[in-house]
Amino acid sequence: DAKPSITLDEACGAWWLAKGQHLRSAYSTSYQLGQLIAGIGASVPLGAITLRMIDGYNAKRRATLANASVNRETALL
Repeated sequence: DAKPSITLDEACGAWWLAKGQHLRSAYSTSYQLGQLIAGIGASVPLGAITLRMIDGYNAKRRATLANASVNRETALL
């Protein structure tokens, strides 16, 4: 039996409800998750996210943000 695929949007939503909303940094974390979803794609299955996709996302974000900020976003993956 194949496992059902979960999208990035679904995974972020589940994590948000279970943990993210309770963090002191919830506001920032919510923004960061939104950026990841918009940058990588809400409907992309988690198993389909590649290093190339992450590198592309990082390169785009680093054009406008500090490395540490981008690292915090991608650490959520």
